[in-house]
This record gives sequence, structure tokens and C-alpha cells, in this order.
Amino acid sequence: MKNFLHNTWKHRAHVVMALPAFLVLLFFAYIPMGGLVMAFKSYDYTKGIWGSPWNGIDNFKFLIASKSYLLFYLLLWHLPSRFSHISLCHMSSESYLSPPLDVFSENLPTRPD
Repeated sequence: MKNFLHNTWKHRAHVVMALPAFLVLLFFAYIPMGGLVMAFKSYDYTKGIWGSPWNGIDNFKFLIASKSYLLFYLLLWHLPSRFSHISLCHMSSESYLSPPLDVFSENLPTRPD
């Protein structure tokens, strides 16, 4: 432990430079994991997340059995996959890869003199 503290103090500039990255990782990757527990709980506002009773996968069974699952499927899976498919097909077409037309130099009307 003494070696660890000594090396940390010796390389404190590196620790200070790495601190923002560790904080971003903590706030955006680890803290939200606590909220994922809510998917498996029967949430009660008075008891909070950790005091609510465990529900298991009953919430997921309810979601799939309900009509809102169709909306969930449509918005989060079906439409994004269709849009990405359309955009990839558009990008692979020849018209996308050909250079744009120069409309200002072709067939311009001439002014009578």
C-alpha cells in the first residue's frame, strides 16, 4: 500500500489528467446501472428503488403481452433498421457515387444582343 501511494504521489500529474476520464466513466457508465434494477422491481414511490419488492421478469412478460410492445418494437427496432437499410442502399447506388451536376454551366439561356 505504501508503494501504491508513493507511486501515485510521484505520478500525480498523470492522475490529475486521468481524473476527468474516470469521472465521465463513473457518471455515464456505472451510476445508471442502478436504474436498470428498476426493470426487475415492482416499483413503489414510497419505498424507493432499493426498498421496492423484487418482481423478476414479470414486467417483461407484461410488456410483451400488452399492445404497447408493438409500438416499442416498431419505434426501437423496426424503423431504425429500415432507415439504415434505405440509407445504405442509397449510398451504394451509382447516383450517390457520381459527381454532382454543375447546373450553372450547362445549357444556360443566352441573352439576346
